[in-house]
This record gives sequence, C-alpha cells and structure tokens, in this order.
Amino acid sequence: MSTDSTQALGTTSEVLPATVRQRYQDGYALHKDLLASVPDSDLTPINLDVMNLVTTVTGACHNILALREQLAQLPGFDVAKLDRLPTLAYALGFTHTRYFGALTPVGPVSALAATVARYRDLFVHGIVGLQQRELIPADAMRDFVGGKAFKVAAFETVAAANMLREQPPEVFALAGVTAEELTLGCGFAGELTEQLGVREQVPAGVSSVARERQQAYTLVLRDYDQARRAVTYLRWSQGDADAIAPSLYAGRSRRSEQPEPQPSPQPAPNTPMTPSLGDEPTQPAMPALDPRSPGMNPFTS
Repeated sequence: MSTDSTQALGTTSEVLPATVRQRYQDGYALHKDLLASVPDSDLTPINLDVMNLVTTVTGACHNILALREQLAQLPGFDVAKLDRLPTLAYALGFTHTRYFGALTPVGPVSALAATVARYRDLFVHGIVGLQQRELIPADAMRDFVGGKAFKVAAFETVAAANMLREQPPEVFALAGVTAEELTLGCGFAGELTEQLGVREQVPAGVSSVARERQQAYTLVLRDYDQARRAVTYLRWSQGDADAIAPSLYAGRSRRSEQPEPQPSPQPAPNTPMTPSLGDEPTQPAMPALDPRSPGMNPFTS
C-alpha cells in the first residue's frame, strides 16, 4: 500500500484507504452547509457506534436505491433525502474521524518541555558562574522561579539567553555556553510556547467538531429512518424489509431486561370463573395493522 493511501484523514490519527478518505471528504464538502443548518434544539444524542452506523447505512443504500423508482411514487416520501443519504453518511464518517483527531494531543509537548528545561539549566548555570566571578549582579535572576512548569521554563530560557547575549564577548566566553546553544534554546522555547497555545485551544476545537458530528448523525438517522419506513411500506407483503434496510438497533437491548412473565395459575377443572367487580371483559387481540391500509402514512412519527 502506498504512503498516500495510509495517510491519516485530515486531523485524525485513523488510517483510511485513499478512496474511502476521498469519499468522506467529498461527502463533507457537499453537505457542510446542510449540517450547519441543524439547530441545537433538533440534535439527536449519539447512542450508536458511529462507524458501524456509517457502514450499515452505506451498505443498505445499495439495496434501497435499487427500489428508487418505486419508492419515488409513494405519497409523502421525499426521494431527494434518499438520494443524498450515501454522501451524507460519508460526511458523518468525516466529522467522526475529525472529532477523534481533535482529541489527539498536539505534539510531544512533554519531550519538548524537557529539552527546553535542559537549555534553561545550562544557561542559568552559566549565569551563576558569572555571578560567582562578580561579573553579573547577584540579583540578575531574582525573577526566576525554576520548577517544571512548561510556560515558566520557556520564559526563563529566553530570558537567560538574552542576559548572556548582552554580556561583552570576554565575559560571555566565561559562561561555558556557545552562541549556537543560545539560538537552539530560544528556538525550542518558542516552539514550546506555540504548542502550549495550540493545546489550550483544543477544547474549543473539540466542542465545534463534536457539534458538527452530532448534526451529521442527526440527519443520517432521520433520513435512514424515513427510508426504512418507505421500504417497509413497499415490501410489506414480501416481508424482506429488514434484509433490505436493516435496523440500526439490531442486537441492542433498548430497555432493561425484564423477567419472563409467569403464566397465571389455572383454576381447577369444573371451577366456575367468577370475575371480581372491577374486572373488565376480555377483549380479543388486535391484528397487526398493514401500513398500506387506507389512511395510514408511514412517513409520520
């Protein structure tokens, strides 16, 4: 497999084949504005595995779209939503991978901070040596606090480097530090400061990406539900609707397990059945309703 085909999608660390990655990107580009139009009040909580949902929906769309002409004739069914369902599912896949990419820590901050701290210690040691020779005032580092705080390490590295740069050449030569080390230390400190700033923005980025993922999830769930209703209506007699458009909740327990109901004790033979005053007359069970019956509309909740 080529390097390109195993690159991560966008900001995500997930590895996707190039063809799938392109479908995800194209689906997102196509429906980005549609996703943004879903208000927060309409968002559906995410209670399904998103990648399993994407796989199920995109797979089912091949079978459902084979019935497109017949489905388009059903009253009240918006066939345009069926047409957009495959690419909308890809858009959901894209937002999902972006979401997990946003959760990935930004850069090896700890390792970089350790490098910066080593340069700070080197520069501080050089300044202390100059102070011991009384070439730098004893209180030159009065604002330095040391410690392991990343931002402090970055600030003190640059401050110590500047202090050394300000010394005359004959004084600087006694510090045991090279000009190249000053440049490297300041460069690493600047990079650490930048990465810390980016990392502080991650929560806001995650919130934005999470909302967009939920918008895509909401639309896919709605459109697929309407498609399943249409297929059930159309294929009622054949009884193969679930094979064409499987339930997204198949195999899931949607309520707590209840114990099997126990049969009521049967009266002894020849014992007359005397209902209590509060008993209602027994009603026959209602037969299952055919959704194609007059007055039934499968596309209303």
